[in-house]
Amino acid sequence: MPYNFAQRLNNAKNMLAGMTTYADRISKRGISAESLANASTLYDQTNTVQNERNALKARSQEATAQAEELMEELESFCSEAKKLIKIEFPKETWPEFGFRLGEYAGKTGTTPDDNKTTASILQSA
Repeated sequence: MPYNFAQRLNNAKNMLAGMTTYADRISKRGISAESLANASTLYDQTNTVQNERNALKARSQEATAQAEELMEELESFCSEAKKLIKIEFPKETWPEFGFRLGEYAGKTGTTPDDNKTTASILQSA
């Protein structure tokens, strides 16, 4: 099973800690103190970028929650307005407000007569 980014970062941290502890023995195998210092710098940079990424993710989640809350308020307003519009205005004007006579009436610019179903056309014939 693949490791996630945080696990991979933690694995690198643990390895670097162990290598730092045994730097003298590791250097005999070809990993110099300079290489170890470079790897530590890479770890620090990676950790910094990961922390920035997590902060952005948190802000994004906050923004999403705020947008959802605002959308709920807007939809609540529109729901109430729709009820009032249906009471106040004749059905023929409803498409101007973006809802039913036919699902696409407002989008296609059709007239209320264009929205008759096949059954209603057959009944009138």
